[in-house]
Amino acid sequence: MKKKQICILVLLGILILLSSLGIHYYKNNKAFIGILFSDASIKDSELKILNENLHNKKSIKLNAMDAPMVSYINNSVYIPTSLDNKLFYIDNNFKVSEEKVDDGASFVRTKKNGQLILFNLPRNKINGDNNRVYFSHNNKKNTLDIKNSLLLCGDFDNKYIYVVGAKFDSDTDTETYLFIIDRSNFKLVEEKKMPTNVRVISTELIDNKLFISVDTKVDYFLYYDILDKK
Repeated sequence: MKKKQICILVLLGILILLSSLGIHYYKNNKAFIGILFSDASIKDSELKILNENLHNKKSIKLNAMDAPMVSYINNSVYIPTSLDNKLFYIDNNFKVSEEKVDDGASFVRTKKNGQLILFNLPRNKINGDNNRVYFSHNNKKNTLDIKNSLLLCGDFDNKYIYVVGAKFDSDTDTETYLFIIDRSNFKLVEEKKMPTNVRVISTELIDNKLFISVDTKVDYFLYYDILDKK
């Protein structure tokens, strides 16, 4: 039974990870898949659109390096870039537009009730040691800087934003935390320390639980119950 539970949790983690790297389109009642190819050593990124037979249907070039993921909503996609200050948007007709944003965008999640972007900003005199949580909803934009951090991934509901990130307490001591932000005033209301020696890959909010996918070094799956707050 324990092995079966572990297999189910590992499968859920894989599905969460794949959802950030690829997109599943429906157009004219025909399903097709988009896969993002991007690397920090290659000048351009590319989104390949495959039909239901997994044959290449369309290729979309993006003038940006190191696009870490996609965020899919309503047959459209947002693609952040970690080395350029660009946020790409591709609509359901494959028209590409781009928006100037802060440098270091490493994560984006878009839903009907808002958009969350995490920025791991370049370290300089202006940014200092801060990284940034950005959230927009109904044309209202908020930002919150978290000091000595590396922001990894997150999700949100109607009340709170949940961000997972590493926090550097000293030059050698690094711990992983769940940062909880109140959407009403955009203040950090709680920091929950996570188990040590885990590398978080992705998060997904499902049925009032924030599932946290970690690497294969551990044999368990993490989740935070947003109702019981534990």
